[in-house]
Amino acid sequence: MASCQHYEQGFFNAYADMVEQDPDLIIHLGDYIYEASWGPQVRRQASVEAESLTDYRRIHAQYKTDPHLQAAHAYAPWLFIWDDHEVVNDYANLNDENYMPLEQFRARRAAAYKAFYEHMPVRLRSKPHGENMRMHDYFYYGDLMTMALTDARQYRDDQACQTPDDGGAQVVNCPELRDMTRSMFGKAQERWLMPSFLRSGATWEVLAQPTLFSRLFQKDRNGVPGSWSDGWDGYPATRDMIINAAARRRPKNFISIGGDMHSWWQADLKEDYNNPDSQTVGTEFVTTSVTAHSYAYNRFMRMLPDNPHIKFFDDRKRGYSLVDVTPQTWTVQMKEMTSIYDPTARATTRKTFVVENGKAGAVDA
Repeated sequence: MASCQHYEQGFFNAYADMVEQDPDLIIHLGDYIYEASWGPQVRRQASVEAESLTDYRRIHAQYKTDPHLQAAHAYAPWLFIWDDHEVVNDYANLNDENYMPLEQFRARRAAAYKAFYEHMPVRLRSKPHGENMRMHDYFYYGDLMTMALTDARQYRDDQACQTPDDGGAQVVNCPELRDMTRSMFGKAQERWLMPSFLRSGATWEVLAQPTLFSRLFQKDRNGVPGSWSDGWDGYPATRDMIINAAARRRPKNFISIGGDMHSWWQADLKEDYNNPDSQTVGTEFVTTSVTAHSYAYNRFMRMLPDNPHIKFFDDRKRGYSLVDVTPQTWTVQMKEMTSIYDPTARATTRKTFVVENGKAGAVDA
């Protein structure tokens, strides 16, 4: 599992280690490219801020010049979902965080989707139609694993509690958050997902979505409890729908995988996050970034006592996650790179977790 690879911020040597592990499958969980230049730079990106089709094509082509990324694409089949930076930070449907005029943003999103389709190994059914491109799909690996590949950007409602100066992510608390009609996936994708989700009978039923799925209790800078408006806490109705389905349908094993956070997370998926003793209905793993940096270690560590369902967090290293799936166990090795500034640097294992078939929650191995 890989996510969040900024070309400027490091070399993609995580993929060299992936290839050495002889993977059957690589899944990228979003932010395959970054549309904008920011952060520490070991090499320069072709476009400072992509808006046109030429800009997005140039960035995709440049990313593909990385030899380790080339090797990984040549070695194994890939699956994809996307997040925001394939288009622009914190976008929601046709809404831009900086309130770009609708027609201008419509053209920008269409350009980004077209360039993505041209450069990525996705199915023919994903061919864009105007400003739209289908990414949600199901992947079946016999009776071992079913994976729902979801799109949490293209169809979502706009973030709640926006201000005139900020149309993107914030820690917020307002009545709009509790509007049960607001959706992360959009109603049409929900109607596609929910009739068959967690009903395949496979040993491992996986939700592939771009970020931390679990509730993260936190406070704003004034100490007031709030929710991160761009993540799942900003769309609680969609998460509740999925959690309630897991509690009701009782799959053999429910696993959620995500990226976006530039950090590793391991958590229990709870039937009721307000009650730590409520049923654990599944297990979550979030993988760190391939190169994109994080500076939030102390802030997130202060949150953990209020989130007992979160068993592990670390954002201090870049890397990927290696998953070994068998009928008996789901084993995740969190593989951290010793350096992303040296293209020859190798990986070590930061942490290993195991989920046993039929037992929700992971154990530290």
